[in-house]
Amino acid sequence: MMSHINTRIIALGIVITGMLIFVFSIGFLLLKPSVENANSTALPDQAAGLRLTSVSSGNQALREITQLHGKEFPLVSGDVGRYGDNNQVIVWVAEAADIAAAEKILLAMRNRIDEGNSPFTPIGELQIEDRTIFTLDGLGQVHFYFQSGKQIVWVAADVPQVEKALQQFVDYYP
Repeated sequence: MMSHINTRIIALGIVITGMLIFVFSIGFLLLKPSVENANSTALPDQAAGLRLTSVSSGNQALREITQLHGKEFPLVSGDVGRYGDNNQVIVWVAEAADIAAAEKILLAMRNRIDEGNSPFTPIGELQIEDRTIFTLDGLGQVHFYFQSGKQIVWVAADVPQVEKALQQFVDYYP
């Protein structure tokens, strides 16, 4: 009789454990913004007079963005666009869950670059329409990045395209 009760308790424990794992798994997938649930943002069709030649969106773009940073940020969507036949302009757009999260990510990026352990050299900061645009040199291009609401926009451009690309992306992502 005691053996029968123990078997029932064990079986009931296994069923309850399985149900809890299932409920927590569903809750985790629904509540946690992740690369697996990524959406896509929009990219302009051209940048600095160059046509959009390649696009990565959603999960693929977020994996690329995560690999560039070497760590995962709490992002909900992303796009990567390459412009021109030789990638003269590249834009990475990542969207955080909210503005506060985007601010944290931007600050973390700036702090990591300021430590000097990156291939980028800060050139300075620009103030355009009440926001700060961080400018960098590195990897053969000029880079700039900024926050636009919940989005973080990073652009790499060859020297001839920098000014046009900067103005265009600042206008496109207000």
